[in-house]
Amino acid sequence: MITAIFAPFLAAIVTPIVHKLIRNRIHIGWFVLFVPLTLFIFLSHYIPSVASGKQAKQALKWIPSYDVNAVFYLDGLSLLFSLLITGIGTLVILYSIFYLSKRESLANFYVYLLLFMGAMLGLVLSDHILILYFFWEMTSISSFLLIAFWFYRTKSRYGAQKSLLITVSGGIAMLAGFLLMHYMSGTFSIREMTASLPSFIDHSLFIPALLLILLGAFTKSVQFPFHIWLPDAMEAPTPISAYLHSATMVKAGIYLIARFTPIFGHEQLWMWIVSFVGLV
Repeated sequence: MITAIFAPFLAAIVTPIVHKLIRNRIHIGWFVLFVPLTLFIFLSHYIPSVASGKQAKQALKWIPSYDVNAVFYLDGLSLLFSLLITGIGTLVILYSIFYLSKRESLANFYVYLLLFMGAMLGLVLSDHILILYFFWEMTSISSFLLIAFWFYRTKSRYGAQKSLLITVSGGIAMLAGFLLMHYMSGTFSIREMTASLPSFIDHSLFIPALLLILLGAFTKSVQFPFHIWLPDAMEAPTPISAYLHSATMVKAGIYLIARFTPIFGHEQLWMWIVSFVGLV
């Protein structure tokens, strides 16, 4: 799992070097295509074990004194989204090879795309809420760079700024909700929170945490009334719009709601808000 998360970041470092070496001989997209395709095949091998009820967990020590460690967890939900990110990523990169001219800043394009892909994989595989937030905001920053790829266009810059302001604001609200969850449960682990739910389910901060986390999810998944940034963000090249706004980034909000439903799902307010906003 850790390999799957860091592979796109390593590829992002190597891509500009490879682009210089093969300039005008082959489209750099063919090199980048290898990354999501390999990851999709690698993650597909987990399907039988996850389908049988097994789960995989890996951890990296980061700041143990503050209980901040990179803990990654693979279950059915995270595997589904990981396959979506890498599978659609493969198709989008293949399409971009024929869509983008060699006169474009291809190295920049694929570096931004790989950063976004790695951030999304880290987001859906993280069990530690602070690590999840780290990758959450990394998707906002990388999507800002992607939307503003044609930076010489005023509308592209405006769309990128608008999406960044709205999604980052929602992310800060989500972080506040995460900190409230840690205060109530005493843990940063989503699974440990779920297991210890009876101990803090009646806490006075439970509803505020619920609302703040939903705010973050709605801004990222362009739900009403935060949907206003999406039309302007469509100024990006078509492969970017396909990957960010149809297949992956907006799914981050959906993933967050699905991941926290075992914690908040019993609360009628959660179901009413999610249902109402989704219907609107």
